Amino acid sequence: MAHKDIRIPFVIYDRVFNFNRRYEAVGFLEKDEWPISGGVMFARTSQENGGAIGKGDEEFLRVYIDYLPMNLSRYQLVTGRHNPDNVLEVSCFCYSRANRYQYWWLNVGLWCDELTLVVRRLP
Repeated sequence: MAHKDIRIPFVIYDRVFNFNRRYEAVGFLEKDEWPISGGVMFARTSQENGGAIGKGDEEFLRVYIDYLPMNLSRYQLVTGRHNPDNVLEVSCFCYSRANRYQYWWLNVGLWCDELTLVVRRLP
């Protein structure tokens, strides 16, 4: 199976608006391919569901970061939200041991890690 075939759906309950928000974490690399640019990564994952999540969903996941499912713990989760202080950086979520955290990563370099997935919102 190629990395681009990875699709991991997950749901987080929005307590404020009382409904489930549905997402999926998806791969983007062709078989035996690496590295690719951030532009190619986002272009490949934009084909369905509007592409990578933006500011609103990124902020929601940051608030509910402790509710990200454990089956995603091995992955770096990339969003389409740019850092307001540096538009060359995108927001990512990651696990370190038992801790979950959000950080900004430069999107001008090359993406080659098979443990990186892009987060998209599902309808």
